[in-house]
Amino acid sequence: MSSLRARRACASILALCASAANARHSAASVVSEVEPNGTKLEANPVFCLGPGVQIQGVTTGSGTLAGDVALDSADSFHVEICPLPPGIWQHRLVVTTSGADEHTISLRGLNVNGPPSSPSIALGTDVALQVSVGGNGQPNYVQWYGFGQREELFVRVTGTANTVLPYAIELVSVPISVGQLPGALRSGTIEITTAGQGHSTDTEIFVLDGNFVAIPGFRNDDEPGGATNQSRLTRSFSPGVYYLAVGRFNIADSGLSGVDDAYQLAPVLDFDDCILSWSPSGGSNVSFAVTDSQGTIPIAAQLAPEPFDLSWTRITVTDPPPAVIPVCLGDGTGTACPCGNTGMPGHGCGNSITAAGALLVATGLASVSSDSFLLTGSGMPVSSALYFQGTSAFAGGNGQVFGDGLRCAGGVVLRLKTKTNFGGGSQYPGAGDPPISVRGLIPSLGGSRVYQVWYRNSDPTYCTPAFYNLSNGLAATWLP
Repeated sequence: MSSLRARRACASILALCASAANARHSAASVVSEVEPNGTKLEANPVFCLGPGVQIQGVTTGSGTLAGDVALDSADSFHVEICPLPPGIWQHRLVVTTSGADEHTISLRGLNVNGPPSSPSIALGTDVALQVSVGGNGQPNYVQWYGFGQREELFVRVTGTANTVLPYAIELVSVPISVGQLPGALRSGTIEITTAGQGHSTDTEIFVLDGNFVAIPGFRNDDEPGGATNQSRLTRSFSPGVYYLAVGRFNIADSGLSGVDDAYQLAPVLDFDDCILSWSPSGGSNVSFAVTDSQGTIPIAAQLAPEPFDLSWTRITVTDPPPAVIPVCLGDGTGTACPCGNTGMPGHGCGNSITAAGALLVATGLASVSSDSFLLTGSGMPVSSALYFQGTSAFAGGNGQVFGDGLRCAGGVVLRLKTKTNFGGGSQYPGAGDPPISVRGLIPSLGGSRVYQVWYRNSDPTYCTPAFYNLSNGLAATWLP
């Protein structure tokens, strides 16, 4: 990280030394280039570039000789974007002119040198990371992605002998709609790959954390071993939110690639907080698959036809859910059933239909943000059945005699819904029912709850005079 700080410090010194006339812009204005500005060291600072600010200049060439003030020298700018709300933003610098439409605009970066086993960023170098492909009547722009954090870049404009009239550069910023990976992945080893997904696009994958900060080493261009030019990233993921960018080779930010990447020497940007794709064309299919301990999820992903596009996906990773624990069992392991009507192991107390007793089981994920939790009761008469929730368990999870069975769910009790049993069973939620996290008012941070089914058992000759019984209980811990 010391190299990143060094690059930022260098950029700050350059900005202080540059002309202050064009230093900061937050309202509609024009920033005119100041010669000499052919190199990064001479780049004109344009800080807080936003809507309504236009950069203007004239160049008829591409010379980058330090101190060159001739018209045919390149024009370089050190651009900082005004802060925006946190999120993923697509930024374009669009070049227009009333004269010959033959300008080229490029985003600059740094070379990466050394043997592939120990690459290093070559500070002070200057390489084109992205070059516009428009002009001659076509939209002429460069493009990158930022996160509202005042990202900075070096930008250069070059011309030809015909570009004698001024050019204008304007910023266009658009928030990106991010896809969501279905469900939640389990923490631990996760693999993301574009290989074997029905396409041959030369890809790169890149992971940011939930605050849109690039995670060092969480990127891959060519899969380990170099079997293909497609990507395969295998890393240990902690619980949290992540953002995955997939695009054509090369995706660049200010950091080096992962240590297991088969291609280590791709150039990088000078500054943090933004990434770009330098590929204007190629395959548009960048479908990928994500594998965790639960299995593999294939994701169809397609790039837009315009140059330099990236596909974005939000990924949620959680710890494996705590086990749902059966409690208040009517099988003799806790409080005794009221009339010796002991049920089968794990069940509630026996009823007039089945001596095994009613059984309540849970499937799915008890997660507030990704709720698939389902309660299913069986072994009950054809009758009504109330699914309910409590904040604690009676008698430390042993239960308390109630009717023909054992009451378990206590504390603050909330009725989920009354269902009708068919074939001795029912479930909640069913079609049209709100999820348990919603109906049960589970806090966003999660919490512990106890579930049970209270059902009608109207045989007057069975057990107690009461006409009801209960299933076993289930103690569940909800994740955020």
